[in-house]
Amino acid sequence: YQLEQEQLQAAERELRSAAEPPEQNRAEYLILCGRLAAKKQRYETAAEYLRQAEALGPLPKLYERELCQTMELASRELQDYKSAYEYAARQLKL
Repeated sequence: YQLEQEQLQAAERELRSAAEPPEQNRAEYLILCGRLAAKKQRYETAAEYLRQAEALGPLPKLYERELCQTMELASRELQDYKSAYEYAARQLKL
C-alpha cells in the first residue's frame, strides 16, 4: 500500500523489518524489493531482484504482471530496449 502511495521510506522500512520470507512468499518479497528499487530509480538493483524472482519458477499471473511491468521499466531505463520489448510483449499475453 505504501509503495502505491509513493511513501517510499515507509515502504522500505516495512519491507526491511520483515523477517526472511517463507519460501512460498519469496517471489512476492523479491518483486516488492524490485518495485521499490525501481521507484527509487535504482534500476540495476531492481532488475537483479526481479531476475531472482523470475528464476524461482512459474509465478501467479498477478506477480508475473508486476514483474513484467517493473522489468520493462528497468530495462528501458537501462537502455536494454530488446528486454524492455520482450517484457512488454509478455504483459500483453497475460
